[in-house]
Amino acid sequence: MNKYLSGFAVLCILPMSAFAEGNLSTFDDRVPLSEKLLREYKTENPNVSYNKKEAPVNVVIKEYKMEAPKNVRVSKWYMGLNGDLSFLTWKNKYSDGAFPADKFNFKPLLGADLVIGYRFDKKWRFDGEFGYIGKFSETETENYLSPEKTEFSLETYYIDANAYYDLKYGLYVGAGLGLAIVNLSSDHTYYSEVSKTNLSPMGAAMFGWTYVLDEKVDFDVRYRLALFDGGDLNIGGVNVDAGLVMNNSLSVGVKYHF
Repeated sequence: MNKYLSGFAVLCILPMSAFAEGNLSTFDDRVPLSEKLLREYKTENPNVSYNKKEAPVNVVIKEYKMEAPKNVRVSKWYMGLNGDLSFLTWKNKYSDGAFPADKFNFKPLLGADLVIGYRFDKKWRFDGEFGYIGKFSETETENYLSPEKTEFSLETYYIDANAYYDLKYGLYVGAGLGLAIVNLSSDHTYYSEVSKTNLSPMGAAMFGWTYVLDEKVDFDVRYRLALFDGGDLNIGGVNVDAGLVMNNSLSVGVKYHF
């Protein structure tokens, strides 16, 4: 009986010792994935040497003709497309004191954005983003008995560069800097339409979550707070200053890894 127990113990211990090095198992989070793959193939392929243990994951996968786990990104380049729901807050101030300031709180807009990015390592990635926040329009009447109406609109595009740091469980944080392209326009019943395009620096902070669908595609949800200057517009001799615009947005989309 003792012979059988001894033999069983040897069979259990030998594979474990073959997989382990430095008292770390292949399931230990401190062991890089490339090293885990090499350890798991050590007993099956005697040509594996430990001087390759720092090889990139894609080299290891190619050498042993393995399929990459769905959460392993062999390619560093990716492209994403998102649909955005934005809530804008700003205040129109008029140079003519006869007009009180108009404050716009959390006006909802639908937009979209396109990103092209590059992953430097398992934590850091950078991307360039081009987006359309949307167009807000409002029609004001001089008074209930007057036919005079003024339509005011604010439409915004942007381009920026973002840096992201990936946390655990698919969560990430990020920050971005870029340029907002704001088009202000006004159309009065009796006056010709006027418009002006204003350029403004833009800063943003992001927080999001990514879910891996397969080895190529991710599902992504992101909250974004962006700040930019809406610029000004002269309407019939009265200057309108939109001032600081705050954009709270929620994006939902997909990323494709090449």
